[in-house]
Amino acid sequence: MHFYFFATFVLPKSDKENMITITENSFYSFTTEALIVTLCLVTIGFFFGHKLEKTSFYKPYIVSRRLMGTVTLLYLTMNLWLKLFDYRDTNPITASALNIACYYAGAILCYYALTVLLNPNLFHNRKSIRNDIIRYAGFIVWLFIAVVFISTKWAYIMLIAAAVYFTIDVVRVTVLFFREYHKAVRNINEFYSDFIEGYVQWMYNGVVLIIISGLIGGISIFTSKWGIGVYSLLGVGVFFYVLMCYTNYLMHIREVSAAIETETDNETDSSIAETGNDLPTTLTNNAAIAKNIQEWIDRKGFLQAGITIVELSNQLKTNRTYSSAYINNVYNCSFRDFICQLRIGYSKQLLSDTNLSMTEIAEQTGFSSVSSFSRAFAQHEKCSPTTWRNRHLN
Repeated sequence: MHFYFFATFVLPKSDKENMITITENSFYSFTTEALIVTLCLVTIGFFFGHKLEKTSFYKPYIVSRRLMGTVTLLYLTMNLWLKLFDYRDTNPITASALNIACYYAGAILCYYALTVLLNPNLFHNRKSIRNDIIRYAGFIVWLFIAVVFISTKWAYIMLIAAAVYFTIDVVRVTVLFFREYHKAVRNINEFYSDFIEGYVQWMYNGVVLIIISGLIGGISIFTSKWGIGVYSLLGVGVFFYVLMCYTNYLMHIREVSAAIETETDNETDSSIAETGNDLPTTLTNNAAIAKNIQEWIDRKGFLQAGITIVELSNQLKTNRTYSSAYINNVYNCSFRDFICQLRIGYSKQLLSDTNLSMTEIAEQTGFSSVSSFSRAFAQHEKCSPTTWRNRHLN
């Protein structure tokens, strides 16, 4: 950076240009090498880190890691190829086509890698996978024609058109991913009484970072080496972040898997047979469930720490599907919000009638921590528990 300012204000014009070019090349070389080293380490981490049993439970996670490892290996190969053969200087059209092709493949693979964690049945949709392969094959043919058979002027136009199509299709797969993500968050809120949707929040953050990085990368191939250098620096942070998130996710994979798992028709029928209950024609008029849930509330069953919709269903003598639907229809909220409302109501009694500390109240009302209690209380009452207590004591 000092060289840049020195070149700008001190040297003659020709020397300035030479110095700026040298600085640009140095910056480009350093950031590219840093990205290559990062991709090597991250690829090894994805393919060889955390040896897990190849059971049906871990299969989606293993597949996801391998797909994400394939993405990093693809980017590593691309950057090594461009670095070794210096295509960005000697053959910029080929370099741009290679970049776009890799970014597009990487976007599709990232979509499948993250979505399979939220929907293990993703690969059962053969038609969708086949359509993605056909789209990508057509895209590669388009790039091949642009590089090999078209003049320089029209080749750039075809590359810009390819970049626009790539952006549009990335938007498509992003929408599909967020649809699965929000569905998973809803399932988590319908399953657990505690705030654990943060266990999948990293996927949301990761996709946003990957999109930003991909768009910058797509734009940078039409800019100078400064732009490519900035993209490379961003890539270093993004790939390390995603790898660390995958490692951390193993700590919570069972909780998320339990929440997003849906009951099959056979499981539902079995549960009905065991409890002796019939499917209610109108959930809001189901007197049996209404009676059982009121008795459960009177017993203060909602104070049980970490209660899930399955545990509540067992006490109501029904199943997860019916319990969740009943709460949604009658109380117009998710299972987690339903439990939170009951706990917050009871916590108000403790705040106004006792001198218990916030830690003690959090424990007695079933919250996993003081921070969870404070956050839930603030969401429902628009103030902190301490503020609420002070208002009602005065």
